[in-house]
Amino acid sequence: MAKRGRPKGSTYPDGPYLDRIAEALTRTPEKSANSVIMAIAGELGISDYRQQEAFRRRLHEKWSVQKEDRMAEARERHAERNRPPQRVVKRNLSTLDVLRTIEESPTMKLAKMYEDMPHVRLQKLYDDLPHVRIQKMLDDMPAMRIQKMLDKLNL
Repeated sequence: MAKRGRPKGSTYPDGPYLDRIAEALTRTPEKSANSVIMAIAGELGISDYRQQEAFRRRLHEKWSVQKEDRMAEARERHAERNRPPQRVVKRNLSTLDVLRTIEESPTMKLAKMYEDMPHVRLQKLYDDLPHVRIQKMLDDMPAMRIQKMLDKLNL
């Protein structure tokens, strides 16, 4: 008769679950590993009691062996996320120097080139026409928005 189950020495890839346990315990230390494991089992849709117990036992055995390493990694990740903001510019620049640097940046040069393009200038001229401004004001009125929605529903 053939042996049943997984071959000896082969295990499930439970690393992501162990990382989730470590993350949860780092964020909320008052929780227990068992409660986090059971929450993960619930998220995975494991509803059968025997499957839950097997899942809990398997993760708990691995957790008891790898707990210290996983918790240290989770604390490092948590510390990186909660690091206070730091200055990007290390040297002290005056406000005028900062503004000049921004103005001379490649992004600002592209924005200026875009504003000088003929179709953009024509669009600005068109938008400044009195009847276009009035039409935009009317379109922004709540009654007009409601009317447009009603018109769409009738189609």
